[in-house]
Amino acid sequence: MLELLTTLLDATSVPPQGYDDRWKTVLVWLQTISDTVIVLAGYSIPLLLLSLRQQQNLPFAKILSLFGVFLATWSTAHILELWTLEYPFSWIVGLVQAGAAGILTYLTWELFRVLPIVASPTHNGSKVTQAAILNAIPDLMVRLSQDGVYLDILESKAIKAFKPMPEILGKRLEDVLPTEIAQTAVQYIRQALTTQEVQVYEYRLDDTDRVQDFEARIVACGTKDVLAIIRDISDRKRSEAERQQTETALTRREAQFRALVQHSSDMIVVVGVDGNRTYVSPSVKAILGYAPEELIGRSAFELIHPEDIPRTQAAFYTAVQQPDAPVKVEIRFQRVDGSWAILECVGSNQLSEPRIAGVVVNCRDVSDRTQAEYEIRQLNEQLERQNRNLEVLVEQRTAELLTFINALPDYIFVVNRDDMRMQFCNDALAQAIGVHSRHEVEGKTIFECFSAEIAAAFAEQNEVVFTTGETLHFQEKYAVVTGTPYLDTFKIPLKRFSGEVYALIGASRDITELVEVRQTLWRQTLELEQTNRELDSFSYSVSHDLRAPLRHIRGFVSALRQQLERGEQVAPKVTHYLNNIDSSTHRMALLIDGLLTLSRVGRHKMERHPVDLRQLVNHAIDLHSPEDDCSIEYQIGNLPTVEGDGTLLQQVFSNLISNAVKFSRDRHPAQIKIGTTVEGAIFIKDNGVGFPMEYANQLFEAFQRLHSQHEFEGTGIGLAIVQRIVQRHSGSIWAESQVNQGATFYFTLNQV
Repeated sequence: MLELLTTLLDATSVPPQGYDDRWKTVLVWLQTISDTVIVLAGYSIPLLLLSLRQQQNLPFAKILSLFGVFLATWSTAHILELWTLEYPFSWIVGLVQAGAAGILTYLTWELFRVLPIVASPTHNGSKVTQAAILNAIPDLMVRLSQDGVYLDILESKAIKAFKPMPEILGKRLEDVLPTEIAQTAVQYIRQALTTQEVQVYEYRLDDTDRVQDFEARIVACGTKDVLAIIRDISDRKRSEAERQQTETALTRREAQFRALVQHSSDMIVVVGVDGNRTYVSPSVKAILGYAPEELIGRSAFELIHPEDIPRTQAAFYTAVQQPDAPVKVEIRFQRVDGSWAILECVGSNQLSEPRIAGVVVNCRDVSDRTQAEYEIRQLNEQLERQNRNLEVLVEQRTAELLTFINALPDYIFVVNRDDMRMQFCNDALAQAIGVHSRHEVEGKTIFECFSAEIAAAFAEQNEVVFTTGETLHFQEKYAVVTGTPYLDTFKIPLKRFSGEVYALIGASRDITELVEVRQTLWRQTLELEQTNRELDSFSYSVSHDLRAPLRHIRGFVSALRQQLERGEQVAPKVTHYLNNIDSSTHRMALLIDGLLTLSRVGRHKMERHPVDLRQLVNHAIDLHSPEDDCSIEYQIGNLPTVEGDGTLLQQVFSNLISNAVKFSRDRHPAQIKIGTTVEGAIFIKDNGVGFPMEYANQLFEAFQRLHSQHEFEGTGIGLAIVQRIVQRHSGSIWAESQVNQGATFYFTLNQV
């Protein structure tokens, strides 16, 4: 063996191949082909193994066995090749190499044969992966024919077929979907097959539960079929709709804000960080007189009053440095006419807003308000001065009032409701209580100021006022230090605005003398009533006693005239005497009747009720119309209804109309006018003889006459009766006249 190795290592002992007879032509070709196959297989096998190294299901047992046999054969061939260097076994080596080449060729064949087999598991794994991917895809996949016939359906978890697949496959789109949607789908299918391009469109299905939106992608699969990939885009559509609504609302708000800014009465200015104006609203024209373009791009601090520039700049820099804090400043800004407007400016930092990128300043013209505030301050100062003056005046008037109240002999006091304390009393009451000053009484209760009996009575009276809220009036005697006066007392409640009674004010007047006078008058009245009764009796007796002789005289005169008329001729003087006696007795009877009427008017019991004066006038006219042909024109105006005694008022109109008829009987025609003045006085006017005004006050005295008995008959008592009746009705009567111009009598009554 050692020799063999030495021989192998010694190159000189090995004859060159090809120069020995051992190198035959067949052998050479055998070795050449074997080596070529071995080289090709040697390069192919690693590449195949490298590509298939990650496969787990290869038939390694057979391949590795063949590979092991190849390596053993190949190694043996090389050992024999070394052996043949000394011993010529070239055919053996060639055969061994040929065997190795055959084994290697078979191994390569097996590897190539196994390659598709190995690829099959990989292909199966890809199908699994593809199935997993398809299951994960949220789209519905449908294979359709060019006529819209369902060929295959792959449902997803997100989208299910509209009907079970057995009911859909083989049917047309029109049988499954609404007609309009199916027709649209067929159009897109044909367009995809024609153009071989993906067709994308959207459609909507109205389900019973909700409305769903879908996106369909039509992909041509050859020339006759298409693949429709359908995705549910309802959520996206809703999001888009919501986004659209949001954008629309935002656009609307922006438009509203823009319109608000454009039409705002305030001036809106945007000032950049460099202090220049980048926007000025149109309202600047109305406020300052400038056009917006005149101010845009210019410094925001020009046209500001020099005294206001420092604090305006400070406010601007504060707004820039403190975005969250709005800044307010009041400045004077020069108008286009040179006058100064007072602007209230509020700045808000909007530098972070890209569309604004500045400080937004809202400017409001407060010139009128400032002027009004100035005027208000002036008015307030004036009011303060007036208040001070008023306080002084109130103090003076209060002092005067206290002086006046303390000077009154009446007892004035104020009592609190809660505790019956005397809040105030005047000096007269303090003296009546027995103290020197009212201050000793004020603040004490009525129980501390008066005796227990009087205090209890006062407390009961006060409680009535506090409870009812009404004024209490009473008269009573009280024993005080100054005596036992008879007091007339008023207790008046003092109320808050809510109506609650919080105190009372009282006033007590000493009417002792008045009561005594009243008692005296009462006694005198009783005596006068007794005297009147006696006078009535006397008047009746006198009238009866006077009437009886008058009746006798007139009776004897009448009998004497009759006797004389039956005799012969009577002397004229006798007739004249008899006529005088008759007229005198008649006039005396009238006087007696007048006196009785005048006395009865004063004692007549008044019965007041509404009286229509027009009826009284008509009755008086009928009563005093003359019997001769003398014409009288009456003008009667509006007459009121009055409150009074109808019987007495009838006497008034009867007497006045009778006088008017009597004193105007010489007028042709006689005119009598009856009516009411603007002031409400009733008048009776005639166009008679009239009278001098210096005698106007004597007309209403009894027995006063301005004309002789021969001119106008009468007793002189009628107007006295009229005056007495009018006065009893709380009225007044007067007359106006001129001689030969008539007379007018006026009187007043209480109208209803």
